[in-house]
Amino acid sequence: MPPAGSAYVHGVGPVGYQNGAACGARWRCIWQPPAYERRKRGPGLLAILAGLVGVAVVALGGLWLFARDSRSYPSRWDARVAPIAARVEVLRGLRFKHPVRITYLSVPDFERRLSTSPADLKKQRKQIDEATGLLRATALIGANVDLAKEAETTQAADTIAFYDFDTKAVYVRGTAAFTVETRVTLAHELTHVLQDQHFNLPKLQKRAANSKSGSSDALTALIEGDAVRIQDRYLGEQSAADKQAYELLSIRTAEQANQRTQNVPAVVETYFSAPYIFGPQVIRVLDAVGGNAAIDAALTGTTPSTRIYLDPTAVNDTPGLPALPQLQDGETKLSNFSNNDDAFDHFTLYLMLAARLDRPTALLAADAYLGGSAVSYSRSGITCFRAAFVGVNDKSDAFLRSVLARWSRGMPDSGVESSGTPVVFHSCDPGRRATTPNDAAIREATSLAVGRDAVTAALVSAHVPSRIAACAARVLVQLPSLRDELLGGKTPANAADLVRQGAAAAVACRRSTFAGLP
Repeated sequence: MPPAGSAYVHGVGPVGYQNGAACGARWRCIWQPPAYERRKRGPGLLAILAGLVGVAVVALGGLWLFARDSRSYPSRWDARVAPIAARVEVLRGLRFKHPVRITYLSVPDFERRLSTSPADLKKQRKQIDEATGLLRATALIGANVDLAKEAETTQAADTIAFYDFDTKAVYVRGTAAFTVETRVTLAHELTHVLQDQHFNLPKLQKRAANSKSGSSDALTALIEGDAVRIQDRYLGEQSAADKQAYELLSIRTAEQANQRTQNVPAVVETYFSAPYIFGPQVIRVLDAVGGNAAIDAALTGTTPSTRIYLDPTAVNDTPGLPALPQLQDGETKLSNFSNNDDAFDHFTLYLMLAARLDRPTALLAADAYLGGSAVSYSRSGITCFRAAFVGVNDKSDAFLRSVLARWSRGMPDSGVESSGTPVVFHSCDPGRRATTPNDAAIREATSLAVGRDAVTAALVSAHVPSRIAACAARVLVQLPSLRDELLGGKTPANAADLVRQGAAAAVACRRSTFAGLP
C-alpha cells in the first residue's frame, strides 16, 4: 500500500456552508469552504510544516515515493467513467494519453488505503515529535495535541475519491451507482490524471520539495486549483435537478466530515485545506490573464511560494532569501530537517501572527514580509527555530520587528535578536506551558486572506492589471466595512460593486507600488 503522501485526494461539498449552517443567498461563505476545497492534501502530516523552518516534505507513511510507471494500463476507460473522461478532456483542453485503472473499494478498505500503519508511525515518531514542538513554538497548537492522530482524522474524513500517482490509478469510495457527487469528484480526479500524463506530477513535486524559495504547498495549490476549475465547469453543465442533488449530497458529506473532525485543531484543518481554499483564486487570476496556457506555464515553471495564498498574482515572484541565521553555542541543528532549511513560509508567518494578534495587523505584516530563511534546532532537548526576515522596504522591516516583538510577549522563550536588517527572530517550544490558540482566530485569518484574494481575482477578471488589482485589494481590505465582512467569512456577491470600489484604490496603486503597506 503506498503512503497517503502519494495521492491527491478529493471530495465535494456545498458552496455557502459555514460552521454547520448555510449562508444567506446574498453572501458566499469563505472560511468553511466547499468540501472539495477541504480535501486532504497529498503530502500528509509533516507537510503541515513544509517551509515553516525547512521541514522535509514527509508523508505519514514515510518519505515521498515518486511515481514508478508500471506501464500496464487498461485499453479503455471504465464504462461509467468514460463519459466523464471525455468531457474533462474538452474542458481542460488536453487529451488523455491512455486510460487509467478505476478501483472501487469498500469504505473500510478505502480508508485503510488513506491511513498509516502503526509501524510506519513508530518509524516517524521522532520527526512527529519535533514537528509538534515546532508548531507549539509558533503558538499554533496547544500543549496536548496528538499531531499524528489529528492529521490522520483529517486525512480521511470526507474523501470520496483520489488519484494515486504512484500506482497511476483512481480509487473510489464504495461500489454503489454513481451519484452526481461522485461524478463531479471524478471530474476533479481525472483532471489530476491529465496533469500527471502531460506535466509529470511526481517530477514537479520533487522539484518543489528541493526548492529553496518555493513551496510544495504552493505547487499543490496550483494543481488543486486547476482541478477545482474543471470540476466546477463540469458541474455547471449538469441539469438543474443534478445541481440541486449535488448541493444536498455535498451538505450531507460536509456535515459528516465536520462530526469526525470537530475536535481537530483549526490549524491542522487549515494547513490541509489551504491549497484547496487558495488555489482556485490563483487559478482564476491565471485563467483570466492567459487561460490554459498561463496555467500550464505556472504548473511547470518555477515553484512559487505560499505568498500566492496572500497575493494570487505572485506566481512568478521569486525574491532572494537572506542568509540562513547562525546557530549559537549549545544549539544543535535538528537532523531530521537539516537537508531542507530554506524559506520561512509566508502563510505560516501569517497564521502564526494571526493566532496571537489581531487579524488585520497579521495580514499587514504578512504583506510587509518579502521573504526569510530559517533553521530548526534543539537546545537542552527543547525544539526551536531561528529565522531571518526581510521586508519589502526599510519601513516594512521596522514594522515586522515591532509586530514580532509584540507576538513574543507571553511566550516563554521567544524574541527578536537584531535591530537591523534582516530581522532575526527565534522561538522555542513552550511544552506544557503552551496555550491553545483560538480556533476562531485561525478561521478569521483564513477568511480575511481568501476573501481578499477573491477581490483581487474579481478585479483581474474585470481587466484590471494583475499588480494593480493585488494592490487595490490590499487597500480595499483596510476599509473597516469590507474587512469586517471578510473576517466574518463572507464576501459581497456583487462583483460590479467591488470593481467600482477598486477603481479609486487603483489610482493610489498606480501612484505608488507600496500603497496599503506599512
